Amino acid sequence: QLGAPEQGEEAARKALAMSPQEPAMHLLLARALIQKAGGKLTDPALAELRWVLDREPAHDGAWMMLAMSADRAGRYDLAEQGWQALLSRHSEGETGDLLRRGLENARQQKSRQEKFAGIQAVVVAAGLTAGACPKRFTSADIRDVTATRIIRKVKTTPMPTSMSSRPWAIS
Repeated sequence: QLGAPEQGEEAARKALAMSPQEPAMHLLLARALIQKAGGKLTDPALAELRWVLDREPAHDGAWMMLAMSADRAGRYDLAEQGWQALLSRHSEGETGDLLRRGLENARQQKSRQEKFAGIQAVVVAAGLTAGACPKRFTSADIRDVTATRIIRKVKTTPMPTSMSSRPWAIS
């Protein structure tokens, strides 16, 4: 469905304009923005979720959307916050077990992410010249980096770069 995320966002914005004080409309927009970003939390979606949570701190739907989309976006502090908020109200039974798994996963990913923060690397590849585009490096190319990193435009070679805990791209 070409254009579906954009159409969803447009519809959500129109609904929000008609009922700006309705939390469900803010959640609708947050969901559309997250869907448009491939399931990942964006700053505009976070602002909508915070609007809802500021007014309804026990809104499980908003907390779940925050936890799951922050997890997918690698924003593990926010994911951890979301899982903890849900777990504080739903700690019993199978639900509690699932929420604890989500929380533990966020904590493990955060720990892994922190290991890679601040790594310095110089990328040198045979046949890679200034202005080359695109070249994809994977964990096989750069030891101990688990995620695929994409270099969109190489300005110089060898190319010094810093790696952070967030996904990086050089343009």
